[in-house]
Amino acid sequence: MYYSLADVFVSASRSETQGLTIIEAMASGVPVVVANDLNIEGIVLHGQSGYLFDDDESLVEEIGDAYEQADLRLSMIEQAKEVVSMLSKEHFAERMIQVYEKAILQKVETVLG
Repeated sequence: MYYSLADVFVSASRSETQGLTIIEAMASGVPVVVANDLNIEGIVLHGQSGYLFDDDESLVEEIGDAYEQADLRLSMIEQAKEVVSMLSKEHFAERMIQVYEKAILQKVETVLG
């Protein structure tokens, strides 16, 4: 709930292990500005679902862009919500079912020859 009160979520952490706060902000419809880190690869896509920075200068630049580019911000929020929906427990369960179905099918094919 508190995330939705913000205009922009900024995390300057370079040691984000799971990115939960980033995901929560994205799910709340808040544009994110975060350090470019492998742990959030595929979640925050620069210019699509958020803003990534590599150093102090680009951090300041990306925060400015997050405030100034209203049109892009709106489409970014929608893209971010779509990315986050892929991380839902329902989506995870569906992927696990697919993995098990594939494994069972492979086993059956191996046994039946």
